[in-house]
Amino acid sequence: MSAYTLDCPPDDCGTCGALPSGFVRLRYFYGKRLNVSDFVDEQRYHAGKLRFHNQHLHGAGVLCGLRSALFAPGETVLRVTKGAALDSCGREIIVGYDQCIDVAAWYANYRAAQLAVDPAWTPVLDGDLLRLCVTIRFRECTSGLEPAPRDPCACDATGSDYGRVREEFELQLQLHDDALTHAPPPLAPARAKLDPIAGGALGGGDLAAKVRDLLLVGCPVPTDDGWLVLACFGAKLDPTRAKVIEIDELEAQATMLYSSALIEDLLLRDVGANLEAGALAASGPEVQALAFTPGGANDQLVIGLTSAVVGPTATGATYELRRLDPATGWQAPGTAPTATYVASPPGLAVTLPAGFFAADQLYRLAIISAEATPIVDDQLRPLRPLRPSFHFKIVNDGGALALRPAPYAEVTP
Repeated sequence: MSAYTLDCPPDDCGTCGALPSGFVRLRYFYGKRLNVSDFVDEQRYHAGKLRFHNQHLHGAGVLCGLRSALFAPGETVLRVTKGAALDSCGREIIVGYDQCIDVAAWYANYRAAQLAVDPAWTPVLDGDLLRLCVTIRFRECTSGLEPAPRDPCACDATGSDYGRVREEFELQLQLHDDALTHAPPPLAPARAKLDPIAGGALGGGDLAAKVRDLLLVGCPVPTDDGWLVLACFGAKLDPTRAKVIEIDELEAQATMLYSSALIEDLLLRDVGANLEAGALAASGPEVQALAFTPGGANDQLVIGLTSAVVGPTATGATYELRRLDPATGWQAPGTAPTATYVASPPGLAVTLPAGFFAADQLYRLAIISAEATPIVDDQLRPLRPLRPSFHFKIVNDGGALALRPAPYAEVTP
């Protein structure tokens, strides 16, 4: 068995990675003469708008299905279940029926082609496994042959043409290193620039404003090869490396796209079930920044807040401080930190005896409050984020200890 694929060119509407110069739709009027180019433009307008929406609002990945698994235990045939996906160009990939890939047959053909070019060829293995990935991409093909006026200047004298375009897919095995070059569209803003401001816990300022500033930099430019990686696995070869005898370490690799309904449900399960109707109202207190003050018998971490909270609700929470040791894992200080509430400017001062902080060490501070007794202001609005945590590094800055927030390097928009 083999995968159902179509040997036809991909959509030729142009490079999908770049922003369009604009969209143009037909304007109709009585007596307007319509020809083939008008109808083609009409279709391209609607298809282009939908693909632009998919590409920039949803990204690329699997919507549902398309799971890769062994067809049967002990066989070398993979089953890819029916499903749907969006590629990096915003095109829908619909697989209406389960597909099968005979890995042994694929390898036999691949090996024969390589030996025809280089008789001394041998596969590059990882241990005793040939690393492969299952990939898929959008394809469209003409179909439905129909009678058509014959062009007297053309070489084709049949007087027919294709009257339909089928939107299909191509399923293919690729070498692992080749498959991993087909990356999904980059996040906008890029993850490396988003990480330092994630959660709004460090650096001060409003999180939404920071994300907006990063988005204003520009739109992401995805690759336009259209391939999506569904799963990767190892193909175990016989001692002569002439055939595949077993499939091993099959692991899903697909980027999943969540529907807005699913995202809403997950968010409500996380924060909505235990909050009153107005608990997430705007202008409530938020964690704004983390500062470090070394010196004397005690060291102090100061958590800045955007507005005041009820002091006892803050000091009643648990403040857990840990240092990460690469050899032994998390280490706690010998003395538990204590927290006091500072009214002006509003903040939480976490104090512990000197000696726990050292240069070039990684730390984590977490604020843990009971579900029934959260940190709130005098209007019962909870401190956000609901479970604040800080990852940071202590560095030597001109002979004095200083704090550097994760990811421990300056990142500029």
